[in-house]
Amino acid sequence: MKFNEPLFWKSKNFVSILLLPISIFFQIVIKIFNNFVNKKFFEQPIICVGNIYLGGTGKTPLVIKIYDELYKHKAAVIKKFYYSHQDEINLTKHYVNNFFINKSRVDAINEAIKKKSKLIILDDGMQDPNINADINIICFKTSKLIGNGFTLPSGPLREPLNSVKKCNFAVINGKKDKKFENKLLEIHPYIKIYYSKYLPVNHKNLRGKRVLAFCGIGNSDDFYDILEKNRIKILKRYSFPDHYDFKDEDLKKIKFEAKKEKLMIITTEKDYFRIKNKDKKNIKFLKIKLAIENEKRFFEEIKKFL
Repeated sequence: MKFNEPLFWKSKNFVSILLLPISIFFQIVIKIFNNFVNKKFFEQPIICVGNIYLGGTGKTPLVIKIYDELYKHKAAVIKKFYYSHQDEINLTKHYVNNFFINKSRVDAINEAIKKKSKLIILDDGMQDPNINADINIICFKTSKLIGNGFTLPSGPLREPLNSVKKCNFAVINGKKDKKFENKLLEIHPYIKIYYSKYLPVNHKNLRGKRVLAFCGIGNSDDFYDILEKNRIKILKRYSFPDHYDFKDEDLKKIKFEAKKEKLMIITTEKDYFRIKNKDKKNIKFLKIKLAIENEKRFFEEIKKFL
């Protein structure tokens, strides 16, 4: 979604309270609608990796991580097609061989099953009432968590926090937050909570370099923090909305500024896949991998459901 998050999503304030009746109305309508939807049950186990916060919480890197671990189970990754999410689609295609995209997740699952897939991994879809998932994994980011705690449009949540009741696992990306852990456990005492972090892969050749960094992701500060922690000197930075479709003039400006200041240009891997091939010259990307604390135990717990 191409927009900048409103400031009033960060805390409870006059504007968010003013919009609260609309949020409540939307949630009632959604609940009524969902009651009339017949869920589809599949013989193949379904793992849904989703979130309730509108924006980047690290779903796609986690999906790729799970696929890498479980591909021997004849796993397939399913993603609903959105034109504006072409970056995530291209990134996933690069790492996942058995990948199915469709405007309907149910149709994509059926297509995967026809191709003999034995395990389905949904990239997003926690709010899709059509599918019964066997394992629900909810993703959070400690830099944002749940914002002001309200649902859209009053806050950044797709559904209330108590929806974690339907989840088996919570994966929190970032620093440990015991207060938030306890909040989750109050709602769902049996949820398994794990932490994850991003580790740079190709950073050694970039250390000490003077760079112009740009990105169009949900959490641009995370990208800049990784660069700075690895002694990559950011002299200029340009942040765009999530899933931003870079225009020719955007990239021309970036390249002009970099050439003028003699800076290396660097972006995220996800953004790099969104840039047209003709425009990729002189642009580097930071490759990262997701690391899960107690990773072995995490996958052992998941495999118990399969």
